[in-house]
Amino acid sequence: MLCFRTANVGSSFLNSAIKFTAAKNFDDVLTVSSREQYSEVLTLLEEKGGETNKADRKAMARKAFDISSHYDSKIFDYFNAEGETESLKLSERETAT
Repeated sequence: MLCFRTANVGSSFLNSAIKFTAAKNFDDVLTVSSREQYSEVLTLLEEKGGETNKADRKAMARKAFDISSHYDSKIFDYFNAEGETESLKLSERETAT
């Protein structure tokens, strides 16, 4: 299991920056949040002559949120290993009902 002690503070800051960029600027900015996306982005740009549309940028923003929410959840789970705090994750509550 990945432990919080192995993560560096820069990753946490970058994680927040990715979320902010994706949320606020996806109308104009293509967010690339993982090295694994490089070939996908290059192909997209080659196919579209260096341009992206709103649907492309929204899809990449969605992936950024997926990555960052997973990371945030792992940090919470580490600090809450003994279950001291009830999860406030709305997505889990909505799924349970």
